[in-house]
Amino acid sequence: VDKTSYLNQSIKAISALFIDLYDPQVVKFWPNCLAACVNTGIGVKFNMPMFEEDYKGAIEIEECLDGETCADTESTGWKSDTSMSNEYILRALPKLPENFLTSDTWYLVTVSKGVRALNKLNPTDPKDEENAGKPMKEDFVWKFRTKNDDTPCVVSSVNVLPNPFWATVIWQKTKYTASPISSPDACSPDGQELNPWLYGWEWVSTDKDVATTTNFS
Repeated sequence: VDKTSYLNQSIKAISALFIDLYDPQVVKFWPNCLAACVNTGIGVKFNMPMFEEDYKGAIEIEECLDGETCADTESTGWKSDTSMSNEYILRALPKLPENFLTSDTWYLVTVSKGVRALNKLNPTDPKDEENAGKPMKEDFVWKFRTKNDDTPCVVSSVNVLPNPFWATVIWQKTKYTASPISSPDACSPDGQELNPWLYGWEWVSTDKDVATTTNFS
C-alpha cells in the first residue's frame, strides 16, 4: 500500500498474501440407492476441476459377496472411463461394454485419495505434472444395491454436455458426451444415468459450414 498524504509524505505498508485453495472432494455420486439398474452408470462429481491424468485407476467397483456388510468383496473389472469423464466428473467403465451388473447385489465403490485438483487455469499442457495440486484427503467410499430385476432400464432421455458450447476462437475444439437417462424411479427422481456404451451413437452437425464432428476412439 502506498499512500501519499497532503503533506507530500509517502507512507508504505507491506502485508503478506496467502492463497490456500480448499481441498478437493466428491460432492455428488451415483448410483446412491437400493434399486440401481443393472445397466446403471457409475460416477462422481468433484467440487473443483481435477487433474485428469490421475483418473486412470482412480475408481474401483467391487461386488460384495457377503451382502450389505461388504467385508468380502471381488473386483468387477470396471475401470476409469477417461473418454466419458471431464475435469469435474469421473465415470467408470465396465470390463466389457455389454456387461451388466448382477441383480439384487451390493456393490462397493472406492475413489482413490490420490486424485489431485487442477492448480492452473487453462494449462498449455493438460498432462504436465506441474498442473496437479492438492489431493483428496481420504478415499471416498460408498455402497449401492441393484434392484431385484435382470431387465435393463430403458432410455427415457439423453443428457448432452456441454450445452451450450460457445466457441471463442476459430477452429476451437471441445469434447461432447452423451449420457442416457432412465425414467424417474425410486433410485432417482431425475432418472438414473445409464451405461452409455450399451448404445450406438451418431454425431452430426446441423450446419457443417459452422462446425464439424469427429469420433474419438
